[in-house]
Amino acid sequence: MKLSKKLEKFSHLQLLFGFSLFYVFCLYDNVSGVLYPVFLTGMLMMYQCLMEQAGRSIKKDSKLYMLAILLLGISTFLTGNFIIIWCNKLAVWVLFGILLLHDGYEDQKWTVFRYVGGLWELAMMTLAHLFTVFPELAKSRRVWKEQAGAGEKKQNGKLIYVILGILVGVTLLCLILPLLISADAVFDQMLGGAFDWVVRVLSRIILPTKLLLMTLMFLWGLMFFFGIYSAVENRKPQTEEKDLRTQEPVLAITVLAVIGVVYLLFCMVQISYLFTGGFTLPAEYSYAGFARQGFFQLLFVSALNLMLVLVTLSFFRENTALKIMLTFLSACTYILIISSACRMFLYIQAYQLTRLRVLVLFALLVLAVLFAGVIRSIYQERFPMIHYSVAVVAVLYLVLSFSHMDAWIASYNIAHDQTSYLYELSTDASGPMLKAAKEGTAEVEMTRAYFSMNKYQAEAHSGMRKFNVSEFLFGLRCKEYFCGNTGAPLE
Repeated sequence: MKLSKKLEKFSHLQLLFGFSLFYVFCLYDNVSGVLYPVFLTGMLMMYQCLMEQAGRSIKKDSKLYMLAILLLGISTFLTGNFIIIWCNKLAVWVLFGILLLHDGYEDQKWTVFRYVGGLWELAMMTLAHLFTVFPELAKSRRVWKEQAGAGEKKQNGKLIYVILGILVGVTLLCLILPLLISADAVFDQMLGGAFDWVVRVLSRIILPTKLLLMTLMFLWGLMFFFGIYSAVENRKPQTEEKDLRTQEPVLAITVLAVIGVVYLLFCMVQISYLFTGGFTLPAEYSYAGFARQGFFQLLFVSALNLMLVLVTLSFFRENTALKIMLTFLSACTYILIISSACRMFLYIQAYQLTRLRVLVLFALLVLAVLFAGVIRSIYQERFPMIHYSVAVVAVLYLVLSFSHMDAWIASYNIAHDQTSYLYELSTDASGPMLKAAKEGTAEVEMTRAYFSMNKYQAEAHSGMRKFNVSEFLFGLRCKEYFCGNTGAPLE
């Protein structure tokens, strides 16, 4: 019985071993190429295979998590914005961790904090099992030898000799073949060109540095994926979720009442000055100056309010007065969100768009939608806040990820005669930039700097493995820019 379990473990190791090779093939020196979504597809297939081998089933709604992961991979392959690329990769692993927890536990009653704790525990267990793959490989090798028959041992022994002979023969040919080629002109014409081609290919692919990096990447992949597998296999058994709402609600009501007075005063100021302009500002302030400040602070306070409401709902007993205070806090937070968004829009009107300003607006939108779920969870105890939150963030982020924000940042700024920031944008902005160069609506030096800087990046990611749609389109537009009637110097 123990031996069969060990052999089952060996099959898992074989799968992880092969997947680690696949991981190196897809992602070695390849940040955002076409093979990234291929790798994610393979990872999800491996996950399904391991779950089937373990006799476990994947929940129906888990397919939505898988779909989101694949969409993030496709978005990475379509964009040249490295902020989006790295955020996509972070989101992939967060969603994969949530997928593992969702399939491993009954998480319907989990709070946001329980999920965060589960993800942290999964990460720590993965790190703790990183190096356990090597003892497992040694054990599996001994088990395999115990099960191998005498005839199989002979065949395997002969196979080892054949492989060793091929390696020795190829090594000797690398020394003998150049000597024979140089000794005879006819032989040189027959094999010289083929030998030179093989040497060039080997020099590009199997340089010692590249081979070392690929080996290290393979070992890391084997350790990391085995660590995840071991963390899931050795996870703690499901325990009954205790109701943590044991704290006295009077404490929370008092805290919320104290800060609520300040929020009420602040919201009155926002309504009076910012939304209606009904009151007179102090002499040292202009209306534009008043409006174009404080959006980062208000964003932070809104996020802090979200945490405060979630903590209160998770740890304090149900109380009608407490629900009213939480609703009031949520309403004040909406005013803060609207105030921050208005300030940011006014700031954008004055100084145009940047990536940071777009991300601030995105964060405000996410907070606004999350608070709709928070308000519902105040009055509906069984509302699945964690699943609602994951769905909201995933859907909104996917929209941002696929939107190619650099393109519409460029379009907006060019339309408003603000082009100083544009040379920092990624290859996603090549369409509006080429159009502006043709129409003469952007500075010549700026457009030249944009195409020149991104040209080197696109050339560095050439090849089928690294094929990226945004960089491919940029390459076409770059040729048109330098060779067309755009005011750029001809190449």
